[in-house]
Amino acid sequence: MLSKFWESTGEGIAGQWLQYIFGPAFLFWGGGLIIIVFQLGFYNVWNWISSRDVPTQVAALLIGLFVLLVSSKLMEQLRFGFLRLLEGYWTWPLSYLISPLTNLQKWFIEQDRKYWNTLMDKLEKGNLSPVEKRELARLESNGHYAPADLDDCLPTILGNVLQSAESTPRHRYGLDAVICWPRLWLLLSKEVQDAMNSARQSLDTLVELWAWGLLFLIWAFWWPGAILIAIAWMIVAYILAVQSARKYADLLESAFDLYRWSLYESVRWDVPRKSGEDEIMAGRQLTEFLWRGTSEFPVRYKKDK
Repeated sequence: MLSKFWESTGEGIAGQWLQYIFGPAFLFWGGGLIIIVFQLGFYNVWNWISSRDVPTQVAALLIGLFVLLVSSKLMEQLRFGFLRLLEGYWTWPLSYLISPLTNLQKWFIEQDRKYWNTLMDKLEKGNLSPVEKRELARLESNGHYAPADLDDCLPTILGNVLQSAESTPRHRYGLDAVICWPRLWLLLSKEVQDAMNSARQSLDTLVELWAWGLLFLIWAFWWPGAILIAIAWMIVAYILAVQSARKYADLLESAFDLYRWSLYESVRWDVPRKSGEDEIMAGRQLTEFLWRGTSEFPVRYKKDK
């Protein structure tokens, strides 16, 4: 998982005050406050507030801001766990659902691939209707964000999008993304790093938004309708998170496509002369060396010109 890496690189962006004050936590506490006010009666609450002196009102406001900021910071620390939850890395009792849901994801991917093959055959024959062309485009998109190897599948759509991005460099170049990414990151330009940070922060924010939607169920003790709001909230946040994960996945794959040679050069490793199996073998050797300091073959550094 690359998520631990992003916990440190995204801290500068996540530390902005406006995000804490007007972020997902604001929706949670604001929504809960509205529910409680309507349950107690608007005029009763207003009369209570207006009857307090100014120092008490200011103190209440400061306490509210403190709770908002502390809860936002706490959720920031917990979002990695919620991301793992959304990806499908589950423990007991949800662990019993991993196998059946993973098999279901595999079945959907296999069906999409079969349908894609059917439509591609029709495309080659020139028999594709406009509706089928749109369907083919949808299948192309879904297939790109699905793991190439079904053994890499996870039980959720979000998990498979991120798993696809992390497994693609291994299948394509022999480079393990989890091991190579921290090294490759240091070689990227500031502009590319900023783009990656922005995409990752967007995903993290939406994960936090989903988590606050889950916690919104707490307000059902005061108003049962909060359950429907929480469910709609989580569905919307999850859909947006999947879209954001796709953007992040594109950038991660592009970074390996365009800058992997910089990794070879920086560690003074011989650049593969041919693509395909030769590059995959070289990538595996480099990954082994970066992770364990060993290799299947004697290490040969590239000589200076």
